[in-house]
Amino acid sequence: MGGNTIRTLTQAQMHKQFPFAEMLQNQILGFEKIAQHNGTVLLEAPTGTGKTAIGYSFLKAIAKKGTADGRCVYVTPNKTLVQQIKEQHPDVEIAFGKNEFPCLYYGGTENADAVPCSLLVLSGKCGHYVDQETGVARDPACEKCPYYEQTYNAKRSKKILVCTTAFYLFTFLFNKDKWGDASAVVFDEAHAIANTIRHLLSYEISDYRIARAITLLERIQSDQLKALVSFSKTMQRIVKNHAEDDNKIFDVSEIKQLVEKLECVNADKMRSDISTALRLNLVNPRQEMETLKHIEKLALDLRRYIRTFEFALPYGEKQKPLAYAYAHSASEQEAGKVRDKIVVRSYYVHGIIRALYGKRTVAYSATIGDPEAFKMDTGIDFPFYSLPESFPADNTRIYAPTDTPNLAQKKVKRGQRARLLRCIAKVCGAFIHSGARSLFIAPSNEECNQFLKLSAEESLRALTYGNGIPAREAARLFKAGEGDVLVGTTAQYSQGVDLPNQIAPIIFSLRPDYPNPNDPMAQFEYERFGQGVWRLWRWRVMINALQLRGRNIRGKDDIGVSFFCSAQYGEFLFSALPDYLKPAYRGDWTFAECVADAQQLLGKK
Repeated sequence: MGGNTIRTLTQAQMHKQFPFAEMLQNQILGFEKIAQHNGTVLLEAPTGTGKTAIGYSFLKAIAKKGTADGRCVYVTPNKTLVQQIKEQHPDVEIAFGKNEFPCLYYGGTENADAVPCSLLVLSGKCGHYVDQETGVARDPACEKCPYYEQTYNAKRSKKILVCTTAFYLFTFLFNKDKWGDASAVVFDEAHAIANTIRHLLSYEISDYRIARAITLLERIQSDQLKALVSFSKTMQRIVKNHAEDDNKIFDVSEIKQLVEKLECVNADKMRSDISTALRLNLVNPRQEMETLKHIEKLALDLRRYIRTFEFALPYGEKQKPLAYAYAHSASEQEAGKVRDKIVVRSYYVHGIIRALYGKRTVAYSATIGDPEAFKMDTGIDFPFYSLPESFPADNTRIYAPTDTPNLAQKKVKRGQRARLLRCIAKVCGAFIHSGARSLFIAPSNEECNQFLKLSAEESLRALTYGNGIPAREAARLFKAGEGDVLVGTTAQYSQGVDLPNQIAPIIFSLRPDYPNPNDPMAQFEYERFGQGVWRLWRWRVMINALQLRGRNIRGKDDIGVSFFCSAQYGEFLFSALPDYLKPAYRGDWTFAECVADAQQLLGKK
């Protein structure tokens, strides 16, 4: 331990670093729990708690005493939250991944994550590269690469580092020899960390990309050609075997065959051969950027492919696989480029998450729900505390009507879904007459499209994404006043879209987003957990419901209601609510009675 280390973290030390004049009661309670466990705790902190200020003050208290024990890092799921924290606390250092920067080598027209960056650096082609030891551009006449300059500065800064989960994982964790250990870490939106890391550590190997790589390796006469061709043939044969059973998880023998072939490919030699070809001008990096990127990704990810494939194998009699792989063929093409692909998914990420801990780690979210299910998903087993709601429960309603149908696939009857969707569209239209707009959420694009069609028939101006409009842009346009109802899937809009100040005081959730039993991850989880998986699936559904419920209640003066329409919600919604929300629950009224109550509540605003 360094001489300046805080051996015992106290409330007073955190209070001293608090950035604002007044401290909320929940912030005082948060500091009390952090100090009680000397800086390692899991907090359920509802909207309005001031979580960011809690995390900032905790890290500042550690950093103020020196960084002999490593960096202080605030980790968030996305760049929007990183930017928000920087606005609130300008003294922090922020860092983003390559996908947030332009590549100067290609004139700034390409995203730095879409170009063969490492090959350009390795071959000496890119003069913009910033040496990570000196901070100097390779070619002094060139403008410094903004990504590498940011990374150089972040490594040397003594400030609190605020970054995305992706940056912390790939840049910090996988290069600890250069960054060192973390003294203290905050995980914001902790309920999402396992799923985020699973996504980051999952890979797709397409026949199109492999074929492009083979063509280029053949042209430059790389000795890695034969090994890659052999892997390609094995991949095609296995995918063909799965043509009639798309998305079925690979068996042990198939995974072993893929690992055996991949281990024959020398990634370092492949990169070296391409780098030499670039130096000798045998390959034009501007004309063949896409192919070079395919090879770079293959070479850089090869060890991870192998490692993940190995995790997909059972080891020992009782140890179950920690990952899975499956084939996805012809039905989903990318502009004719992807015919077949193998998807390799990491699943058991508990070890990775533990490796992200600092010497002290605070994790929090507005929605933790069942701490045992949370632990089952993330592996985080810190002392747990749920802080009280900051906003009055009288300002919200959570409706689970008694007369709506059960929309579960095995129970829904013909025509029931369409009738309910039309009813919701009519209610959205009725609310519009009183100036109140709505957010409509459904698990599938099919359901959203059906609602859009019915909305048009009801003369309702429904706004959604697609046809070149990203989901984030559609949400921005809606906030700016366009449309009567914002429509999207659970994946797009149940989290991360804030609609305060009566932008959309009414929310409709069509049904719970339980996994499709044919989905590979659902297959894997069922094999791993058996019937116990329902606790995990129900927890995820509940987290989505709680996150969705909070989209329109962002301040103490907001008034908002949420309709959970399928009868499935009545089976678990009330029991899963935190105590402070239970007074807002209405589960013994008809849909019409819920609408009438919502109109009365919203009329008070």
